[in-house]
Amino acid sequence: MDKKNLPDKFLYIPILILGLYFLFRLVDQAKLIRIFPLDKYNDWSSYMAQLYFLKVCGFHNFCPYWYNGFINFQISQPGWYFFIYPLYSLINNIQLTVYFSLIISFLLSLIAIYITRNKLGLSKIKVLAFFLFIFGNAVSIGNFIRVGKIHYLFGYL
Repeated sequence: MDKKNLPDKFLYIPILILGLYFLFRLVDQAKLIRIFPLDKYNDWSSYMAQLYFLKVCGFHNFCPYWYNGFINFQISQPGWYFFIYPLYSLINNIQLTVYFSLIISFLLSLIAIYITRNKLGLSKIKVLAFFLFIFGNAVSIGNFIRVGKIHYLFGYL
């Protein structure tokens, strides 16, 4: 066995464990579509509200709906909102749009890793393992899926 190259067979068990947990958490988070997240330990509701304010109030306009009014996107980074706004305009359901954006961000990240695999010298198994080591670990699942830090996930993308 070469010390520089890890055989693919050593990655099957971590891929299975991380992949099953990752899929379980994505399916579990799908309840976001039916139940609005009013939990105090997440950011989903805040991001949904800001996406709604982008549609209703516009970009850098005064929005009177929250905290006696504020200028929209003066502090928050608008990249994710501009990315997902066309989908929100089509679907017109904020909860479904935000869940789809989570899935789309993960898929685009996997595609980006897969496209660059030749430059990195990775096999398909190593690409999947790399993706799951980055996005399927407990910290990433806690931040991106459970808490809903969708901006950070979009930044990773």
